[in-house]
Amino acid sequence: MVFGDDIQRNVTHGKPCPGAFPGIVRLARLSSREEAIKKSNLDADSVAEYKAFHVQAYGVEPSARVAQSEAIVRPVEAKPNVDEERIRREVQARLEEERKQRVAQARTDEDRQQRDSLAAAEDARRQREMLTKAEDERRQREVQAKVEEDRRQREVQAKAEEERRQREVQAKAEEARKQAVAVPRITRKAPVIGNDSYASVPKLRSARTDASAIEQAFLSAGYSVSAHYDVNEREMKRVIREFVRRVEGGDEVFFFFAGHGVQLGGANYLLPTDIRAEDATAVRDEAISLQRVMDDLAESKARLTLAVIDACRDNPFAVAGRAVGGRGLAATNVASGQMIVFSAGAGQQALDHVGPNDRSPNGLFTRVFLKHIRQKGITIDRIMRQVRAEVMQVAKSIGHDQVPALYDQVVGDFYFVP
Repeated sequence: MVFGDDIQRNVTHGKPCPGAFPGIVRLARLSSREEAIKKSNLDADSVAEYKAFHVQAYGVEPSARVAQSEAIVRPVEAKPNVDEERIRREVQARLEEERKQRVAQARTDEDRQQRDSLAAAEDARRQREMLTKAEDERRQREVQAKVEEDRRQREVQAKAEEERRQREVQAKAEEARKQAVAVPRITRKAPVIGNDSYASVPKLRSARTDASAIEQAFLSAGYSVSAHYDVNEREMKRVIREFVRRVEGGDEVFFFFAGHGVQLGGANYLLPTDIRAEDATAVRDEAISLQRVMDDLAESKARLTLAVIDACRDNPFAVAGRAVGGRGLAATNVASGQMIVFSAGAGQQALDHVGPNDRSPNGLFTRVFLKHIRQKGITIDRIMRQVRAEVMQVAKSIGHDQVPALYDQVVGDFYFVP
């Protein structure tokens, strides 16, 4: 843009003034500046308009003299021409372009600031993540260290507990050993003898089957059973002798005999299968004295001795034509801790069968005894009294007297099946 002398030169030569600010009218074909000023209407608005243009164009306000000398007055009747309109549009376009450039620059600066802010925020986030990760790793290490410490403590405690238990087990074992030394070991032993096949006296029908049934019952009850069938004198004495030798203090002994038995002078004898006695003296030598067996068991310190003798039948020697002994078994004495049960009372006969239609393989006493000894938690003395009552009732039902004899000196409670 040009003002002052440039306008004068351009106007003098009749040329338009390119770059003049909007609103300035170019005066063509004037001979001098003074003539233009004379024909112009110079006022304060023109000076102010120039100042504004100068500030916009140069960035500073012109001095008062320059403003007065450079300002071009407005003609009273001025008509814009095409060049002036074009120049005005160009100025506006340049101003708009400058504004857009400033806006673009501002946006660029704003975008840069936003990118810087985002980058700073991202750096801060990454730093926070790193700090958080480091803190998590530290906490994990602390947790792992605590878990490891807890595991070690548990191992130490478990080891200490195991050692304590081992000491307790050892102490209990030592105490049990001491008690085992102080208190005899308790076992349950049962010799069983059944004789049917006699050579010189009448044979029997159910002694072996009775003994076999008793063997199975006492094995089931936990007894150590040694069973022998149809044994002669030598074998029978050996069996009883070896059994008595095996009995220890504190043992519970059950002795069962089924076969022939006789009484001589108030003493009872059990007969082996080869008995051939012709008189009482021979019987005493060849037969087995029941009292001798009970005395030997008493000396062994058994805590319980129960002898069940199913031998109360007819005198076998009387049937064979020999006047030796009497019918049945005689009453007897027992030591403390012993019990003897006879299948029938003194002078009575024990029944092998109950009537002609009886198909049981066992004698009356044995079949009733087997039924009752299977009761759990019933004392032996109570069971034997139940057996005696039932045997008596069944025998009486067919008109026979059979009351099992019971001789009891047992102290304490004992059971077939605890």
